[in-house]
Amino acid sequence: MNTEIASNDLRYIREILERTRRRVDPHAWHFVLWGTIVLLWYPTHNLMQLNRLPDWRFSLFVVALTVGSIGSGLFGWRMSRRRLTAANTFISRQIGIIVSSCGGAAILLNIVGPLTGILPVGLVPLIWGFAYAHIAFGVGVVYSREFLVSAAVIFAGCIGAMFRPELSGLILGPCMGLGMIVPGVISEHRVRKMMAGEPKRNDT
Repeated sequence: MNTEIASNDLRYIREILERTRRRVDPHAWHFVLWGTIVLLWYPTHNLMQLNRLPDWRFSLFVVALTVGSIGSGLFGWRMSRRRLTAANTFISRQIGIIVSSCGGAAILLNIVGPLTGILPVGLVPLIWGFAYAHIAFGVGVVYSREFLVSAAVIFAGCIGAMFRPELSGLILGPCMGLGMIVPGVISEHRVRKMMAGEPKRNDT
């Protein structure tokens, strides 16, 4: 009898721990936003190159960075009061560390590489491609498996872009963009379902 009670208690504890582990708000709308930007940005630049139009590489970079930064700020401000309560902040912090470390390394390589001549400007999209793949892989390890599939898709896109550099934007754009948008939408849907199950709060 005591063994059965102990077994039931352990099962209950495991269920509680599993629900706590999954109760994560990764703020995946960031992934959706930046995935959409890359989905539009890279193919647009590649098509301009193929059609021998003026090289607006820097202008597109500035526009993308500006839209992404402003969008992140506005979305963050708007959604800050409508997020999941009592979330697993430990895993959320891990996701933040993964994103900031991979993104920071990519930014550093994008600046230092071309300035020193070690990395050609044409490799910049590949740097971001591998950074996105590492971000997706890290998030997949600590959070949810759909990001692991995303990492594989983005990594495959990077390899394809290495074999067809003249089409790198057309290859990387969809792989990186959809590779962030799809799992990001799934994550946001998961968070909204958990939010729907929470008791209504009265804002004062």
